[in-house]
Amino acid sequence: MIAATLACGFSVTGCTVTDETLEKWAAEAEANAPAEPAEVLFVIDSSASMDNEAAALVENIDVFARELTSGKAAGQDYRIGITTTDADTYYGFLHEVEPGEAGTLVAAPVSTSDDDLIYRMRQDIACMATCWDGSSLTSDPGYSGQPGDCPLPSEGITVEYLDCLCHDIEYPVATATWDSSDLCGGGHEQHLESALLALCLASPSPRPDICSNHTGSNFKTAKRTASNNGWPMGHYRDDTPVVIVVVTDEGDGSPMFSTKDDTAEVYLDAFAQFDRDVTVAVIGPSLDCTERTSDQGNTFDECQLTCNTGNASKLQTERLFDAAEASGGTYFGIANSEEGCAVADFGSYFKDIAALVQGR
Repeated sequence: MIAATLACGFSVTGCTVTDETLEKWAAEAEANAPAEPAEVLFVIDSSASMDNEAAALVENIDVFARELTSGKAAGQDYRIGITTTDADTYYGFLHEVEPGEAGTLVAAPVSTSDDDLIYRMRQDIACMATCWDGSSLTSDPGYSGQPGDCPLPSEGITVEYLDCLCHDIEYPVATATWDSSDLCGGGHEQHLESALLALCLASPSPRPDICSNHTGSNFKTAKRTASNNGWPMGHYRDDTPVVIVVVTDEGDGSPMFSTKDDTAEVYLDAFAQFDRDVTVAVIGPSLDCTERTSDQGNTFDECQLTCNTGNASKLQTERLFDAAEASGGTYFGIANSEEGCAVADFGSYFKDIAALVQGR
């Protein structure tokens, strides 16, 4: 009514507001409405094949952070946690649940209100959620960064940059460094299982039955070990939506899937038990899908993997594609087939994913 009065003057006598005008006002109001708070969970593939993609992730995560701290998102409190695709408990340093495994977080969640947001996110990803091969990285003895102030080198990730960035990380074993092979994932990626366990660990009691009672669940072990050791689990606020951001070059081999499942229905049903909006965004194996029509007149997506840098399974990749599509999220190919299968432009992806987070 206020908008109508302003448009027609302070008297609405003889003034007609059309449906088209009302729709325009509604669209403008929606576009200018402040963003709502949300929880963001990154599920990062920490296997050895992800080193180039991990470098792109570290180099471009600032785009995501800035998009969530500017415009209509400015002043809003988004909380961001990071886990890995290792839902098992027998890899790593100690052969038990460690930070980043079985849905635990690699470090305490960060908030978009934190002054050191970008630094913390780069640190958590590069030092705790990546399998680096130090011998293959560029060395720059002249790098001038100091612990706590480690600028990203213009030439990309270097040995000295990681030495600086990871200087104060407390690993489960005192002698460990960012170059330790025990940080490397086991190669059996379980993206949606890790996300489910993270939801379970971060949610207040009483938790949904699915947390403890499903095939292959390590929830009880993860909760006990994380509680005893002080591993970060996060804590989700009441009623806030969750956006799961998967970054991987592999398909999903989570335990609740049957061998022939090509959809994510079983995990989306599990997410629905948390009584909060859960959306999945994926940067994953490049999947080219075309809508086809069968002889019986039924439409279906025919998908082929392109630039299969991680030797992904087509069926397991389709699970991730379906998780994004069916949850109202988005799916991006991790490699660019038009540029010789080089790592894709993560910066542009993160702009779109940040917009998705703001729209939940």
